[in-house]
Amino acid sequence: MTTYAETDSYATFGKSLNASGGLNLKGLSAANIGLVLGGFCGTAPDTTKSTAGTGAVIVQAMLKSGTSGTSVGADGNLFVIINNSATRFIFDAEGSAHADVEWTTYDKYDDLALLDTFESEMVRREFGAFMQENRAALQRAGVVNFYDDGPRAMVNFTKLSMLLVGAMRQTGKRLNQIENRLAALPAA
Repeated sequence: MTTYAETDSYATFGKSLNASGGLNLKGLSAANIGLVLGGFCGTAPDTTKSTAGTGAVIVQAMLKSGTSGTSVGADGNLFVIINNSATRFIFDAEGSAHADVEWTTYDKYDDLALLDTFESEMVRREFGAFMQENRAALQRAGVVNFYDDGPRAMVNFTKLSMLLVGAMRQTGKRLNQIENRLAALPAA
């Protein structure tokens, strides 16, 4: 990758923008890991789940304010993940996560049944053959990857969100059909 560094380089540090500075850190590798960012703690990391929470690794975004810093303003992008030159994920000042993804529907599945199976699998209830069939469907659909027999799995939250929207649409459609049938009944 001699466009970025000499052949024998394993990392570079430089200015992000020539005119205004910033740090540009690159990890270069002939293998499949280019950069590892690790946070090694002497005590257990914070468990606070609020705006005051910290962790073993912190990424902090700030806006210049005088000689100090302040919060990034409304809708400001705090953290961006880019694949080569295309932005794929943005986390903004309000805590919203944005992803550049394809939208997938699960029309060949009963979305409510898949959601029930998802919940059941995550809390380790058993529903026999029906659940095993839908567990495989969840995996095929890319919503979740069950990698052991425990209550843990790798969840694709983007696809889970799509599944939730599909389930709501299917539920709405079913409710409309019921309402239409009820409206067609003779008045008592």
